[in-house]
Amino acid sequence: MRVRGVRFGTRAVWMTEDKNGEPVLVVRENNLTNREFIDELNDTLRMYNLREEYLRKPFSYQEAATQLGVSRRTLQRWRNTGKVPYIMVGKRPRFTGADIEQIREMIADGLLYEEQRQPR
Repeated sequence: MRVRGVRFGTRAVWMTEDKNGEPVLVVRENNLTNREFIDELNDTLRMYNLREEYLRKPFSYQEAATQLGVSRRTLQRWRNTGKVPYIMVGKRPRFTGADIEQIREMIADGLLYEEQRQPR
């Protein structure tokens, strides 16, 4: 089933879906399909879809802290003080991939840092 198609002279390009329902880009030139070219474009499309999926996926404190290289408690402290973005999933705070990327940039820019405990 063709979703969207475009013709450029002897070249036809359209989007369709594979057996798993994933989008696939198809290119035909002079009624011949260039398999390597199509495979490369499909790989690029899959990587883009994986990136988009990552940016929307909610992560727990532990998962986000592991990706950021900070402790779970530090991430909790940053959230409680309003320093980092997060979403609520039910009653639980979660961090999307986009939130994690934003926090990673804040750490790189020196806006966030892991505070050292003061001795008692």
